[in-house]
Amino acid sequence: MMAQMDADNNGVITRDEFRAPFHDRANRASWRAADGDQNGELTRAEVEAHLNKELNGRMEQGLARFDRADHNGDGVITTQERHAALFDRMDRNGDGELSGDELAPRRSRRARISD
Repeated sequence: MMAQMDADNNGVITRDEFRAPFHDRANRASWRAADGDQNGELTRAEVEAHLNKELNGRMEQGLARFDRADHNGDGVITTQERHAALFDRMDRNGDGELSGDELAPRRSRRARISD
């Protein structure tokens, strides 16, 4: 990266030489997704709209998880319901029992993807 940006080869990168490293697809995709008018620049309104969209999706997921944990549907998750929801998430095969495999620490999503 230094060699690519250090135009005068003096061993430092000045603000004029610096170019933001959009080297990975995730950064480029995120920028394009937020850039509503696709002009290559982000306004505060575009960022706000993008964040609202992302947060709304997460909120929907969170509320769906809440609804699954609220077994009796009264809008309140009691300690008993919280424990039951945790048990249900750990009981990956849905047999109503926790086996040794289910109690073993789960590998991270990143580790599973790289296999």
